[in-house]
Amino acid sequence: MPLAAPPSARRDARSTRLAVLLISVGTASFAVVAAAYVLSARTARGQEVENALIAARREQLQGSPSSAAEILATVSVWSLVATIAAVMALALARGRPRLALGAGAVIGGSIVTTEVLKKLVLPRPPLDPDAPPWLLANVFPSGHTTIAVATAVAFVLVVPYRLRGPAALAGGFYAAGLGAATLDAGWHRPSDAVGAVFLVLGMALWACGALVWWRGAGRPAEPTRAWAYLPLAAVAALGGIANIVGVPRTLRAIDSGPLDRAGVEEAYAVGLALVALAVAGAMGVLLAALRD
Repeated sequence: MPLAAPPSARRDARSTRLAVLLISVGTASFAVVAAAYVLSARTARGQEVENALIAARREQLQGSPSSAAEILATVSVWSLVATIAAVMALALARGRPRLALGAGAVIGGSIVTTEVLKKLVLPRPPLDPDAPPWLLANVFPSGHTTIAVATAVAFVLVVPYRLRGPAALAGGFYAAGLGAATLDAGWHRPSDAVGAVFLVLGMALWACGALVWWRGAGRPAEPTRAWAYLPLAAVAALGGIANIVGVPRTLRAIDSGPLDRAGVEEAYAVGLALVALAVAGAMGVLLAALRD
């Protein structure tokens, strides 16, 4: 009869499987980023729809800054440095230097990747003949949304295990709010925010997979409480329903001519629902992936 593998060998095999799982889910998240970019920036239909939305929002604002722009202005280099320092300090205070490095890498890597993709890598071909010149530049993915989601995800990673659920809810609310502000201010299209959300999720899961591969996987004292998933599932469900109902109506309104004020408000609500769905889904995936 073959001998059973020693506990250390079983633990190493478990860590390897978990690392591969985390990296695989992270890769799938990057695939969502690619799909969002292709559909929104590399197809004429995608450009026409989102250009109509952002142009109508800008016209609605009529050059006057919204309160959302004031909120977005609070995101600065210094606030970002303070956030990274706070996240890494929390991990170090818990005696987790590798985790501090990983959390800092998630924030820094996400932001650098976003800026490189937006400014150097991803083109936005002129597929919409009616687009004004100011809509031709690529702004995918959203930098402000990336910062907000990366901050939220990093705090989920570094807090004690039992606090991950509350951290995901609070961080998700903050990230969704800032992502919505980029739409409200007329700075970004919905796809820009969605791409940023899943870019950060992919970075976080890759970082977690690397940490597990490097250090091994421990066994949490208790699983994540089910209640932590319920608000995220509720928001995701409401966002999904809003998009199922609202997207066809918005498309018909755009095809019928310039959006009136009611059409702009409805399209804006659909965009907010899409951002909320993306953030809630990403936070739920993160919690589920970190259960072990």
